[in-house]
Amino acid sequence: AGQIEALAKAGAPGSDITEETYEDFVPDAFVAAGYDGKEVELKENARDLKPTWANRSEYVQLLRETKLNEVRAQSQAIRKGLGTIVPIQLLPLFTWQELEMMVCGKREIDVDYLKANTRYRAPVREDDPHVKMLWEVLREFSSEERRLFLRFVWGQSRLPYNPADFKQKFEILPSRDNNNGALPVSHTCFFSVELPRYTEKNAMREKILYAITNCQSIDTDHAAQNIDWDDES
Repeated sequence: AGQIEALAKAGAPGSDITEETYEDFVPDAFVAAGYDGKEVELKENARDLKPTWANRSEYVQLLRETKLNEVRAQSQAIRKGLGTIVPIQLLPLFTWQELEMMVCGKREIDVDYLKANTRYRAPVREDDPHVKMLWEVLREFSSEERRLFLRFVWGQSRLPYNPADFKQKFEILPSRDNNNGALPVSHTCFFSVELPRYTEKNAMREKILYAITNCQSIDTDHAAQNIDWDDES
């Protein structure tokens, strides 16, 4: 798709493809590589025709049609499947980006949005210092680190689009180990984490990063264990 769009914009301001360089970007005939790697003829007597600056519009049009036809059966199957869940006539109301967000959730992890959909199991309270520290650490994380954190505590990398779509809220649980050398323990089936009462932000950041980058299996039977960790490590 990127190659087709680049050829379609040939000669436009900012394009690297000019009349002088056009033939460097196209094959020697009206052919293209199919998705299976085999060469496909774009029209009758395709091998006798050479893409040129003069016929570039025709070449791009045929290239587009060929690529679309290659996946037409698969696209129709996907459309039919979507139609069993969402009325097909409603789909044109949304852009693909809007549809992706509604189906898959938000790509970026909004910490305030996650916080608003969090509950706390006693004796943990929302205003506990280590809870406030958690939100600070998550805000300082990169987008990828936040996704890893969400996967660690929930087994998913995106949050639901609407608060009503949360089947369960994120829950912060008391930890059995409350020291700066302890690791958090997640329960992905219950979207929860046992969060030690860290007193130092750097310790919390270090232990959470270790957990989310080294323990990506689902649920606590494969969770990080607090073995050989201490304040010196």
